[in-house]
Amino acid sequence: MPGAHKPAVAAPSEATPAAAARAGAEPAGDTPAGAPLATGASQEYPSPAAPPPPRSTSCGVERPPVGLEEQVWQELRQLYDPEIPVNIVELGLIYAMRTAPLPDGGNRVEVLMTVTSPACGMSEMLRTEADARLRGLAGVREVEVAITFEPPWTPELMSEEARLLLNF
Repeated sequence: MPGAHKPAVAAPSEATPAAAARAGAEPAGDTPAGAPLATGASQEYPSPAAPPPPRSTSCGVERPPVGLEEQVWQELRQLYDPEIPVNIVELGLIYAMRTAPLPDGGNRVEVLMTVTSPACGMSEMLRTEADARLRGLAGVREVEVAITFEPPWTPELMSEEARLLLNF
């Protein structure tokens, strides 16, 4: 982010996306524009006055439309480290994500992620692929995917399912 300070990252806690997924909740993603991306930061935001109308599926079951935040998580779940058969969200590589509306329309998406090791040769490939996928989402005009090594990734950041799959 030009002119912005380096995002502060707290030690992983139960507020991490992987921990939230293990608890059955979706990780929080909306944070105010200009606020640093940081793990462990949790805020509640008021919901819109009236939710959008539900959509129908082919089987007639109504469900609410998928918001941008959920679309971002869906796209990130499609990314895999080529050496590990688990997506980057379940691996605990996503430390923070936020969406913010832009003044002139559209949205900005910011992702703070890590890789399993600073020596990982796939870090730039994963960053570039995440950036490209998120830019392809409707309504997204700006994307920033940053890689950090603080705090370092540990297997404890993985979801329970990932740990079982990888025998941790």
